[in-house]
Amino acid sequence: MSRRRLATRAELLIRASAHLALASALAVALAGCVPPPGPEPTASTAPPSARPSETAEPTAAPTETAEVELFFAVSHPTDIDLIPETHELEVESDGSAIEAALAAITEGAIAPTDPDYANLWRDVPLNGVERGGDVLRVDLGGLLQGVGA
Repeated sequence: MSRRRLATRAELLIRASAHLALASALAVALAGCVPPPGPEPTASTAPPSARPSETAEPTAAPTETAEVELFFAVSHPTDIDLIPETHELEVESDGSAIEAALAAITEGAIAPTDPDYANLWRDVPLNGVERGGDVLRVDLGGLLQGVGA
């Protein structure tokens, strides 16, 4: 055999090896894309129901967080001071941060961070909140009548 002929055979073997390597790599890669076999269907599979399924309960409105400043009381021998604290509240996307803060503080859902502070509005019934322009009307149900409120 001539030297030229050996080079040609070597080139053919290299090309064949390259094609074989590419085919092997593709086979391995594509085998990973096939989902594993699931259970075989059986004759006991129930037929589809003619009755429509029940609808899911409506989901609550999405919530956002708002940073609000709430005031708590600290008692001294001769007076009471109001101390502001910043709290993060969950507010429904269609709601108001003011309404959420009023509801949280009257329900007692938020406690002051300092144990010396007190929430004077805990368990006060909040009957409603109305906003008209720059005025906010808070209905506490007449609980504070005669207290200067």
